[in-house]
Amino acid sequence: MPVGILGIVTAVEWLSVSGSEITVAQLLGPGDIANLEPPVRAAVSVIAIFVAGGALLRFKPDFVEHSIDSWLEQPGIAVLYGLMAYGLVLFVLTYVSTQLIRFGTGTQIVGFAVGGAGGAALLTLSGLGFTIVGAGITDIQGVRQPGIGLVIGAGISGIVWLALPVLPGLGAWIIVAAIGLGGPTRVWFHSDRPTVSD
Repeated sequence: MPVGILGIVTAVEWLSVSGSEITVAQLLGPGDIANLEPPVRAAVSVIAIFVAGGALLRFKPDFVEHSIDSWLEQPGIAVLYGLMAYGLVLFVLTYVSTQLIRFGTGTQIVGFAVGGAGGAALLTLSGLGFTIVGAGITDIQGVRQPGIGLVIGAGISGIVWLALPVLPGLGAWIIVAAIGLGGPTRVWFHSDRPTVSD
């Protein structure tokens, strides 16, 4: 299951209210998700990429266009920068989680909030990465079509889960998304930032 989806799909199996007591059943974990059939993992991946990539195309179309341009400038080193983007998000999530635990605010609700925010961030990165890869393919074929690119990228994300076992599938899924993320991450990393003089 994709990294971003693990944070979001961590959901309650059953919620029952009896009298004034609310009982929350066992949560789904990565082990449970890994036991899903490949077509189910593929379907969840395709839907998640459609949602994340579609939201980016709807609300940030210029950013997606610039991201595609930056990826096409230097696609050869893109995967390294894309993996840096994932690493940065995972570092921030780990840091926030350890700080919350350190200060004793590691309640279940805070854990859900951090997990949900982290899952959404990772899913957004993944949606952008797959959309850029798909749109880049359409650009190489002659006419850039980010909407068609989203369909291609989501299809690639699903094929990975159908064709490979869980761990190799997760690795391939992250690498393909990282290839798409590399361009915008490279531009962000090397962008001119204003300096404050003393």
